[in-house]
Amino acid sequence: MSIEVYLNANGDNLRFPVCPAEVGKNINVDISGEKIIKRGTVNIFNGSEPDSISLSGFFPNASATYGFIDVKGQDPYGYVNKIEKWCKSGERLRYIVTGTPINLPVKVSHFEYKEKDGSGDVYFVVELKEDADINIPEWSPTPVSGNPNNPVVNKVYSRPRDNVDLGKVKVKSSGKVYTVKHGEYLYLIAQKYYGNGKLYRKISQHPENLKRYPKLKNSNVIYSNWKLVIP
Repeated sequence: MSIEVYLNANGDNLRFPVCPAEVGKNINVDISGEKIIKRGTVNIFNGSEPDSISLSGFFPNASATYGFIDVKGQDPYGYVNKIEKWCKSGERLRYIVTGTPINLPVKVSHFEYKEKDGSGDVYFVVELKEDADINIPEWSPTPVSGNPNNPVVNKVYSRPRDNVDLGKVKVKSSGKVYTVKHGEYLYLIAQKYYGNGKLYRKISQHPENLKRYPKLKNSNVIYSNWKLVIP
């Protein structure tokens, strides 16, 4: 069964006119030697590294009549210029070998070529490195009360229900009582009632709230089901 070798790049594709003598890929992993007291050196597996591929062969002269040429009549320097451009630009390619499971994204890490024996054929070595997708999960830091780097002032989410007496709260005639829901924080509540979250201290420092929940004096942590006076 004959095989075909391709380097494809978004419509700018290359099929090797003469199949390289060897095709395949190298599987690489990172193993380091670490010294342990009274044990000596042990091998530590640090994970996999990108696969690598090395292809060598030649691009035949456009006028060559070899019987084993798959793509005939093309200028060998057309292939050379294309691979050189991919190498210098860091173009992402797809390395495909038909009839095998090999089909992976790569970049050209090394390319060399030369003429010899006066035939007009151009001999080459192409080295490829796997260019696997990198998925970096998004991370959001947990807001901390009093941290000046917080994107939202006082964004401290409410905790589960606190072990306090949730009896009737004395409310002045001008105030309202709000029951804290899970996941809410003072800034959000102030934004809801005043249209400005920065006014949250009007709630946290209100005498009725401090009397019922003394923790508010030194902390902006609130708890689900707390009943806060909104002055």
